[in-house]
Amino acid sequence: MKRLIRSIGFALDGLLEAFRSERNMKIHFVAMLVVILLGTWFRIEAWEWVAILFCVALVISMEMINTTIESIMDHLHPDTHDRVRLIKNVSAGAVLCAAVISLVIGIIIFMPRIWTLISGGFYN
Repeated sequence: MKRLIRSIGFALDGLLEAFRSERNMKIHFVAMLVVILLGTWFRIEAWEWVAILFCVALVISMEMINTTIESIMDHLHPDTHDRVRLIKNVSAGAVLCAAVISLVIGIIIFMPRIWTLISGGFYN
């Protein structure tokens, strides 16, 4: 049990370090808070919460993996190198892909509600 608790502590340290050191993690965190507030305000359905929470976990996880890959590549090859640039760009592209798909899912879930609110109606 002690090993499990220590492992969780290490994982939380990693999450906090990523938040402290990475600008994009802060952006993703703010986006997560906005989406959670919107979901609560609009009283989205359970399946919509599942989609939203999956997207949040996917984007944050991908950002942390990207940060790890970039750190490893910078450590192994601090000089500019075409192969390192390619690896880092592909890793960043994975985050972008997850973020864009998450944005589309958010639009699908929230846009009808926002449109109804803007047009003077009530949703739900």
